[in-house]
Amino acid sequence: IMRHLLDPLAQRLHILLAFVVLGMVFWLFARIRRAGCEPAVRRWSILLAVLVSIQPIFGVEAWIRRFGSMTLPDMVPSSLGLDIARSGHHVLGTLIFATSIALAVLLLRPDRLKVSMLSKPTESVPQGRQLEGVA
Repeated sequence: IMRHLLDPLAQRLHILLAFVVLGMVFWLFARIRRAGCEPAVRRWSILLAVLVSIQPIFGVEAWIRRFGSMTLPDMVPSSLGLDIARSGHHVLGTLIFATSIALAVLLLRPDRLKVSMLSKPTESVPQGRQLEGVA
């Protein structure tokens, strides 16, 4: 939204939601550490916390370079520093999204015990009647 709209509401919402995300990620990180989750979950949560910690640095730098130049944002000439800050902020956002999806999949997958219990047949089915009633 920020790349395409210069709407003041979009700018404020972006910053406010960034603080909400930062707080929620560290709350989740603390819960995962206290719960003693498996190593894969802990590793993904550490990666998410690191990425979310770096993200504001790129965001502030991109913001200052674009809006702190005392010219219209569309008139700011492209530079290596601005391009790195903006693209880095965007790439980190994409990595944060992907990491949060991976962490959610790990946290919400069924227990191995439950899966093994569900895969065991509860009753014996005669050999010829396994597909009866399927169609």
